[in-house]
Parts: sequence; structure tokens; C-alpha cells
Amino acid sequence: MARPEFKRVADLRGKRIGVTRVGSSTHTVTLYVLNQAGLKPGDYEIVPLGEVPNILVAMSAGRIDAGPLSSPTTIRARKAGLIELTNPAKDGPEYVSIAIGATRAYIRSNGEIVRRFMRAYAEAVHLFKTNKPIALKALQKYTRVKDQDILEETQNEYRNYIESIPYVSRKGTETILN
Repeated sequence: MARPEFKRVADLRGKRIGVTRVGSSTHTVTLYVLNQAGLKPGDYEIVPLGEVPNILVAMSAGRIDAGPLSSPTTIRARKAGLIELTNPAKDGPEYVSIAIGATRAYIRSNGEIVRRFMRAYAEAVHLFKTNKPIALKALQKYTRVKDQDILEETQNEYRNYIESIPYVSRKGTETILN
């Protein structure tokens, strides 16, 4: 997302772009999006800001020009007049943003724990997608957002992005490795 004077990602040449940390998923997606727009390192400045909400605060204060945001921060940004230049979740490559992993040795040694964890994870995803009151309560607890409209919009958005069956795709893994 960016301040409203920017209309395309390519307009960010020579600008300051916030990320959470160098090497994070926000940094990786930013580099991908900038590269897709024809910008190369040196065409912009990356500014690490620690957390996604800090990116919004820095944009609103004029300290940076753009940055990757996720809900509920994205919803707050739209309300503040910032614009979405691109949405890699919709427009970008298949990409594994969050995954759970374990070594084969751990899985062999702790098979029952792994099965129980995966069942609990799959059940939590199902509840999030099908039981709105529980989903909103969890979102409120972990995001500390109280605005019901923002919570509902966040839940609706994430329902579309969270995979119902928690597999990591080969193509998404290849994107990260590339």
C-alpha cells in the first residue's frame, strides 16, 4: 500500500519503503513486487520498522512512502486514505507465507504429538472459517482490535487466504527458494 499520490509500484523509484525486518516475509514480498515493476536494488530505500502497524504509522506520518500491510492494518490504511498498489495475495505468485515444519526425525520420534497438533490446527482453521463468533473473538484477542467492522472485514479476508487443507504447495515452496 502507498500514500495516495502513488498510482503504480513503478512510481516508488527513489522512495522509502517500510518493511518489518530485512529477511522477513514483508521484505521478501516487497522485493518481489518492486522487481516485477522493473525496480532494482538502489532504486529505492528499504526501511525496517519492526511490526506491520509501524509501517502504517510511518506512512501516515510521511516518513515512508509505501509498505506491505496485512489485515487488520490494511483495513485501517484504506480508511486513512492510503491506496493499494498491488495485492500479491491475489496478483502475485503462489507463495508460502506461513508454514509449520518439523524434521523427519522429530516426526518419527513424536508421531502422536504431530498428529494431534495437525488435527488441532485443521480444526482451528475450520472453526475460523465456519464459526464467525469464535473467529472474531480470536481476532480481537490477538490483534487487540476492538472495532467490530474491522474484525469482520479481517475475518472475511483471511477466510479466503487460509488454506482449508494445510498443505504447502510445491510451487509456493519453489517461489520462496527462487
